[in-house]
This record gives sequence, C-alpha cells and structure tokens, in this order.
Amino acid sequence: MIVNVKITDNEWFNYIKDNKMTEVNFWMPAGRNINYEVGELVLFKQHCRIGDDNAQGLIVGGGFAKDFYIKPINEVWESLGQKNAVETKEGFYNRIIQYRKNNGNEDNDKIEVGCLILEGVFCFKEGRYIDAEKEIKDFTWSKSIVTGKIITDESVKESLIKAIITHLA
Repeated sequence: MIVNVKITDNEWFNYIKDNKMTEVNFWMPAGRNINYEVGELVLFKQHCRIGDDNAQGLIVGGGFAKDFYIKPINEVWESLGQKNAVETKEGFYNRIIQYRKNNGNEDNDKIEVGCLILEGVFCFKEGRYIDAEKEIKDFTWSKSIVTGKIITDESVKESLIKAIITHLA
C-alpha cells in the first residue's frame, strides 16, 4: 500500500472534521499533475502544531485516493461545491488564490486546480493526533517539504498504520 503524507491547510481540515465529511477534494492550487494510485492512503499533516509555529505538524486524519483530475476553478466548484471543504464559491476562490504565486492577478476562468478526490475520510479527535516524529521510529520530515512525502520504508508504513488504528480507537 502506498502511504502519502500531505501538508494540509488547517482551515480545510477543520471544515471536513466539523462537517464529518467522508468524501472530499484535497485540492492543489497549482493545478499540476500528480501520480497517485486508487486506494492509496493519504494522510493529513498540519502545517504546524496549534499554538507552536516553530514545530512540525501533526497527522490529523486521512482518506483513500479515488480519482485525480485538473479542471478550471469554476468547474471544480460547480461539480464539487462544499466537498472542497469551503462554504462558498467566493471562499474557495480566495483560498486557492492565497496559495498561488501570482495572488489573484489571473483571469478566474483560467485558474486550474488539481483535484485529488478522497473517500473513506477519517479525522482523529483532538488530543488523538499522531506526532509521527515522536511516535514512529525512523519517520523523518524535513522543514523544506512543501506539499508532502510518500513513505517508502515498509516498517514506517506499518508503524503508521498501527498508529492510525490506535488513534482512531
């Protein structure tokens, strides 16, 4: 099984957690193609610990890859709506622009968004998040990682899956 740990926007995560969503769009504002396999485990890692801007983030949940495509931002909103983990179309546009390098100097119709559709989404309860760097032997995370990391070490994958089961209980 592929295990892919992705940096997660905290507002996006809080929306899916608060709304108990089981299928979501893990959107990528740059609109670049990615490699993925149907069924791969995608884990959500926060930018940083809440209240500690200098620390690495915690793994707060995950889901399983169902599909990936790139579409113009308007089509993404029209087809997925709140599965983008944003309340309104304007809010979605603003969130995408916040992460793009040109900060809104583009024609809205030309902005393309990468859409990794996840199903079987789960969120850990607060206080049950996984601090992988402390809990998982040989799990490493460089502060220079911007989007995510595929875990290739089998023992690390196995330990992560055991931790997920424990933290969901």
